[in-house]
Amino acid sequence: NEIITGDCLEVMRGSMGGSIDLILTDPPWGILKKGYDNNPSLSILKHAEPELFRLLRAGGHLLLDMSFVRIFDAHEIFKQRFVFRQPIILYCNNQIGHRGYAGWNHFRLIMWYGKSRTDGSPPPIIRKYRDVIEFPMISLKQEAKQGAWTFPNPKSVKTYKTLIEMFSKKEDLVLDPFMGSGTTVIACHELNRRYIGIEINEEYANIARARVKLHQEQMKLTEL
Repeated sequence: NEIITGDCLEVMRGSMGGSIDLILTDPPWGILKKGYDNNPSLSILKHAEPELFRLLRAGGHLLLDMSFVRIFDAHEIFKQRFVFRQPIILYCNNQIGHRGYAGWNHFRLIMWYGKSRTDGSPPPIIRKYRDVIEFPMISLKQEAKQGAWTFPNPKSVKTYKTLIEMFSKKEDLVLDPFMGSGTTVIACHELNRRYIGIEINEEYANIARARVKLHQEQMKLTEL
């Protein structure tokens, strides 16, 4: 279990191929970074895709948490080597939405890809659930009022726990190369999955470390 502060492209190049059972991540969008082309967010994915494919074991899964705006761009990158299985809808069920072209947007998409097994067959799901999962969005204003941590686009730990249970087993190794505030690693910690979280922003990485520590303390209190 490790949270690493650094550029995921550099970190992944030093990791052993075929060692990851599940990759679950929300790729960065709308960022500016020197050294990339006209669409830096898309370019980061282009650079990351070969390493993600190398690290994922045969029969493993890749889940990209995305808004509808970028799914086609991302699919052009990942369809070359990964096997596309289907989208899974995250439905916002608490009336907090983002503004979209048609009005308020109340869904996100999990683009489910896999790496073929050694016999060439598509990767099997671990636990069948459903293709629409409830996804309560987190109010940044409410978090601020409570004096809690703040992050531009926090995700629901409960929702990510459902995804991790669908696509991994206990003790599997889960990677989030764009970790953000640590939702993936928190969910892994609660579900007894091993994890590696990588985040280039030191402030966000420290938020994730603090959240893991808090969850560890809460779980110890529950056991007493």
